Amino acid sequence: TWALPIYAVGGVTRLFNCRFEDNRAEQSGGALYVGADDNGAATVQLGNRTVLLQNAAGAHSSIHIQPSTDAVVTHELPAPPGPWAKAA
Repeated sequence: TWALPIYAVGGVTRLFNCRFEDNRAEQSGGALYVGADDNGAATVQLGNRTVLLQNAAGAHSSIHIQPSTDAVVTHELPAPPGPWAKAA
């Protein structure tokens, strides 16, 4: 199970002023699971004032991007002040 599964059919999901906090998932993506289906990959844009805090999962605690897809997650500026995660 995922806290918020996002699958778009070649589309874009824009999230603004959202707070994802204390979400739990057994497998992947405590807050967001971004994937694809036969029709295309999802693009998720995290907009101004969107934060992800203290989410947990078996793997990829806050965000999981489905491997071997063209799924994309971006964070548009301005970003909220606070801690920053180093890109992998």
